[in-house]
Amino acid sequence: MNFNINEFNQKYEELEHIGEGSSAFVKKCKDKMTGNIYACKTMGNRDIEKEMSCKEEFLLLNKIKPHPNIIQAHEFIVTDSWLYNILEYAPGLEL
Repeated sequence: MNFNINEFNQKYEELEHIGEGSSAFVKKCKDKMTGNIYACKTMGNRDIEKEMSCKEEFLLLNKIKPHPNIIQAHEFIVTDSWLYNILEYAPGLEL
């Protein structure tokens, strides 16, 4: 299911930029309903292959039982322009 960007912005507030890589950037974000802080890994939604790869990363993280050394996946959101992988926020770590 695709969200539109307004639905994403209604649910999350993007905070400061905390990192970037060759194909994504990461910002802290806050769930507006709960106040929980997450890391939002954002990638341009260019093609179905990239979307499937990002979705597989999310599903793999969800299969792993909670462990103190593994970041937990929270939500995966697809819009027409962006892919958002909402992950546990762990200050000082790289995603």
